[in-house]
Amino acid sequence: MKVTGDDPRLGASILEALPHPTLLVDRELRVRYANGAARSILGARAGAGLGAALGCAEGAIGACGAGPRCAGCAFERVAHRALAGERCRGRAFLLRTGEGGAPADLHLLVSAAPLERGAVLVLQDVDAILADPDVVSVCGACGRIEDEEGEWHPLHRYLEDRLGLEAGEALCPACARRAGRGGRSV
Repeated sequence: MKVTGDDPRLGASILEALPHPTLLVDRELRVRYANGAARSILGARAGAGLGAALGCAEGAIGACGAGPRCAGCAFERVAHRALAGERCRGRAFLLRTGEGGAPADLHLLVSAAPLERGAVLVLQDVDAILADPDVVSVCGACGRIEDEEGEWHPLHRYLEDRLGLEAGEALCPACARRAGRGGRSV
């Protein structure tokens, strides 16, 4: 079967088939299309600004990028890179209301690619990927990850190799104290 961009129904059916929340945004970062996963998980709707579609507290201020904390937003950064013609990924998180009203972080890998008049953003829940024993095995003692060949790797190396994420050279506060370094960076 030859797939072309001539039939918009084909594109919509492909996006609806994706299990990951997927958003098509225009150059103003307004959602032009949200697939079923994005509508279900995020409540995203066409016409909303990206921040509002993601449930961002800053998105209530107005256009995406208008809030005081927007400068560090991974979603906006990745979307702008895609709008500039780059295929890219970034790490991001959303603070959502979990069970009992308690806040729950949703750690996401955001992949983006340019489109003719905008960009496509695909969101993947990193926690769900790591928690699925059919996808990845994690050692309960040291946290290493088993690959397809049965080799065990540190988590950061696995994420770099498999998901294209770049690990930083930071130490958590407890490790920094043990290493005699008061700062965060190595």
